[in-house]
Amino acid sequence: MFDELNEMIGTKKSITIEPSSIFEVTVANIINQLLFGYGYHQKEEKEKFSKMKDIVAKYMRMAVWPTINLGLSFTPLQYFPFIKPKYDDFLKTHNAIFNYCNEQIKMHQKNLSEIMSKNEPQDYVEAYLCEAAKGNEQFTGKKLFGDDWLLYSVFAKIMFLEQQKFIFGNT
Repeated sequence: MFDELNEMIGTKKSITIEPSSIFEVTVANIINQLLFGYGYHQKEEKEKFSKMKDIVAKYMRMAVWPTINLGLSFTPLQYFPFIKPKYDDFLKTHNAIFNYCNEQIKMHQKNLSEIMSKNEPQDYVEAYLCEAAKGNEQFTGKKLFGDDWLLYSVFAKIMFLEQQKFIFGNT
């Protein structure tokens, strides 16, 4: 964050900086660090991550729209001309977030044997996968959780953390 500020300032004697976007990406980066174990620190990575953060913010705004809730509550209404475009856009953002989470989970699953050998999970996804691999009934689908539970759980955590950020000070 400070490198980015230094780059903006450069050799100028004065500059106007809007820090909210910098802090917003920083907070979202911390959420990603907790869930997936890494953050985006390079400029190109931050731009890519900033787009995903914007998709999550859009999803949170759309989730409270009456038209979306009507479409979710009464399936036939999803096809009404005044609801369908908004509902389709909502599903597009929903799928983008789910695909992002699914990519992150699949990357962790590829390295599961390495993660298990360390026996020290570094993030939420690693901890969950380690418990499931150990045969813990709670994580393997024999009781409460199925195979897709991790994906839904990560998705819910992103939504919850984004909502907290939104409610307690849209940084």
